[in-house]
Amino acid sequence: MTNASVERVEDVAVQDVQGRVMSLKFKEGEVKVFVPPGIPLVKRVLAGRETLKPGVEASVQANSGADGAMTATQITIRAGR
Repeated sequence: MTNASVERVEDVAVQDVQGRVMSLKFKEGEVKVFVPPGIPLVKRVLAGRETLKPGVEASVQANSGADGAMTATQITIRAGR
């Protein structure tokens, strides 16, 4: 697996197929990736506790302790569409 940063997202049409092209830059170069319609693109950003409110969509990653108690290691909030 190669980690890369999304450099740019463009809307394009490829032989009657609408979608987006992401430009990914990494140490060895750049690659363009076609993303079909309906596939969500997500950008993670740090946020404060005020982002976690009743009714927001959230997913939680947690570790289980020896006593069975769960400790959250990451909380992801879906901010909107």
